[in-house]
Amino acid sequence: MDKQDENHDESQPETDEGMCVLHPSAPRLEEKVKWDEEDPLCAWVTWEGTPSEDEEVYKLYCWTDETDKREFEAHGRQYPLTKLKKGSMYFVNAIQINKAGCSVPSNIIKFETGPKMPINIQVMNYEPSPHDHLMVQFDNANTRQVDHLVSVQPISGSEIPLIETKKRQNFALIGGLTPGQFYSIQVAAIVGDLESDFANFPRKIQTYPGVPVDVKTEEFHDGVKLSWKHNEIRPKNYRIFWTANGDMQEVIETREDYFYFNKLKRSTIYKFRVAAINAAGESEKSAEIEYVTVPSAPINIKVTPNPLSKARSFIVKYDDPDTVLKKTYRIVANDIKGKEAATIETETHTAVLSELQPGQSYYIYVVAIYGTLESQKAHFIKK
Repeated sequence: MDKQDENHDESQPETDEGMCVLHPSAPRLEEKVKWDEEDPLCAWVTWEGTPSEDEEVYKLYCWTDETDKREFEAHGRQYPLTKLKKGSMYFVNAIQINKAGCSVPSNIIKFETGPKMPINIQVMNYEPSPHDHLMVQFDNANTRQVDHLVSVQPISGSEIPLIETKKRQNFALIGGLTPGQFYSIQVAAIVGDLESDFANFPRKIQTYPGVPVDVKTEEFHDGVKLSWKHNEIRPKNYRIFWTANGDMQEVIETREDYFYFNKLKRSTIYKFRVAAINAAGESEKSAEIEYVTVPSAPINIKVTPNPLSKARSFIVKYDDPDTVLKKTYRIVANDIKGKEAATIETETHTAVLSELQPGQSYYIYVVAIYGTLESQKAHFIKK
C-alpha cells in the first residue's frame, strides 16, 4: 500500500478530479400533490432540491399506516406515484443523492386518495309514505368515517339535487318523489374535496302509485258509473273496495279508470273507495264516496175509514220492506178526476188523511222518501 492510500481519510468530502463535493441539502417536498388528469389513482409529488452539475438523483419513500415503505428512484424534481389504493392515507419523504452521498431526509408530506365506493346498497319504499319516499341504506367500505353523496334520479323529468349525509350516517331518506316513478340510485363516498366513484344500485326502483283522486258517481240507464283520476304516471291496475249497507263486497280489479255497476239493489247505501296498484305495491285508498239507490216502495197498504170521522177521513197503514234507510212517507189522495184532494208526510207507517168530501171516491198511494230520492208510487188496490 503506498503513502497516498495510507494517508486517505474517509471523512473528507468526495473529490471529483481534484474538486471536493459536499452532501446535498434535504429536498423540500411540496405539501400538496397534483392528481393526474387521466388516472385518478396517480399522484405527482414535486419538490425543490440542491442544484447539481450532474443529473439530480433522488430516492422517494412512500408508505401508509397499513403498508411498509416503498422506495422509488427519481431523476428530476417530480415523480408519479401510481396504483395507489383508494381510501388510504399516504406518507412520502425523499433524499437527494450525489457523489458525496445522501442528504438528510426531507419533510414528510401526507395525502389521501379518494375514498372507496360504498357497498351493500339497499333501497326500499319507506312507510308510511311509500308513494313519495325512498329509504337508501349502504355500508361504508373505508376504514375511517366518511360523508356520502346519494343520487336519486328519475328516468324522466327534472334532475334531483344530490343528497349529502353526515359521518356515521349510512342511510338517506329521500322525500318529495313522484308517485309511480322509476328511479336510479347511486351512492358515493366523500372526504373533503375527494370523492369516490358512484356505486350503482343494480336495478331501478319504483315508488308506490299515488292515491286516485276525483272519485265520483254518475247515473246511467240501469246502474251507476264510478270514475276517478290518476296522478302523472298511470298505474298498472286499480282496486275498488265497496260496501252495500255496511257489508263488504268482493273487491273489483280493473285496468280502466272507471267501472260500471249494473242492477244495484234498491234502498241500499253503497260506499266506494279506490286504490291504485303498480309493481311496487298498492296505494292508500281514496276518499270514500257514497251512492244511495232509490228507496223501495211501501207494501201491504191498507185503507179504512177513520172511526172518529168516517165521512171525512181515512186511516192509511203500510209496511216498508227496507229497514236500513230512515225515510219519510208521503200519502196522497186524488179524487176521481185525478186532482189531489189531500196529502200528508210522516215518518211513521200510519197516517190519517182528513178533510175529504163525504161520499166521494179517492185513489190513494204512498211514496217513500230518502233525501231527494223518491220510491215509485205504491197504490192502494181494493180487493
